[in-house]
Amino acid sequence: MDRISAWARSADGVVAVRVGPGGAVWDIEFGPGASSVDPHRLAAIVAELSARAAARAARRAAGLPNAPHQAERRADREE
Repeated sequence: MDRISAWARSADGVVAVRVGPGGAVWDIEFGPGASSVDPHRLAAIVAELSARAAARAARRAAGLPNAPHQAERRADREE
């Protein structure tokens, strides 16, 4: 269980977040374009990706299929 985690990445590759099943953020990676994003927008992206990754990690921990829900797939394309 300690090794279960999940990544969520913005469609533009500006931010990626890795979260464990309890919701703890383990890693945040900022792509080359991150410095040009408004800090408030960047914080919102990190928060959204953290929630998405936490949901994926929780599904993995519960042994549920890892396929993202329809809303997550849509959000992946919109980021």
